[in-house]
Amino acid sequence: MDSFPPTRAAARRSRQALIRGREAMIFAVPDRWRDRVASALPARLVPPEMRPGFFDHFFDEGDPFGFDRNPEERLKFDRTLALCGDGPLGRVLELGCAVGSFTEILATRASEVLALDVSQAAVDQVARRLQDQPNVRAAAMTIPAEFPDETFDLVVASDVLYYLSVEELKRCVTRIEACLAAGGAFVAVHYVPRMGSVLNGDEAHDVVVAHTTLTHVLAERTEFGAGRTYRVDRFEKA
Repeated sequence: MDSFPPTRAAARRSRQALIRGREAMIFAVPDRWRDRVASALPARLVPPEMRPGFFDHFFDEGDPFGFDRNPEERLKFDRTLALCGDGPLGRVLELGCAVGSFTEILATRASEVLALDVSQAAVDQVARRLQDQPNVRAAAMTIPAEFPDETFDLVVASDVLYYLSVEELKRCVTRIEACLAAGGAFVAVHYVPRMGSVLNGDEAHDVVVAHTTLTHVLAERTEFGAGRTYRVDRFEKA
């Protein structure tokens, strides 16, 4: 019988099966070991989000997550801002600022905002976007290895902590606690369904809750758009 090369559809199904098998293998591993397993595997078997340097050029083309376009993101921003508290927010540290969509909102309520992202391209976008806002600074840092040596009244982390390993997240929680002023707050908001990141939203928030010494004052599980489930938590420093 003659053999023929696979069709494009068959090749696509094969790639999709490989991706599903890859993810099933990695995410079957307990979260505390998952990053070690991923680092030991060939890059082709690891979700892109777990590969070193994934975000180096991710924001080169603008707004890949659609933060400025999606109405569901606006719902998330509105709820996150409400959790930040009433009145002036003081000095704010934003972890994972991306293209500055929420940074712009924070700037209207804060005396100072330091917006951090691992991507220099994202930071450059924030700097251009908010160049007329003297109370906003943007910097490229890889948390928790890099962290600002400053004091803040509020730390906000939205859709960023699940890219860290469990051990990195524990260290990040320690850094957050150390940088908060007395009476300060930490607000965390993360998408729950499994993606390609090391942790999902539930796992990331569970690590924070288990290892923080801050007072856990609010815990929510809500949807920002149909099927878009989020964990939402607020912590405060005495």
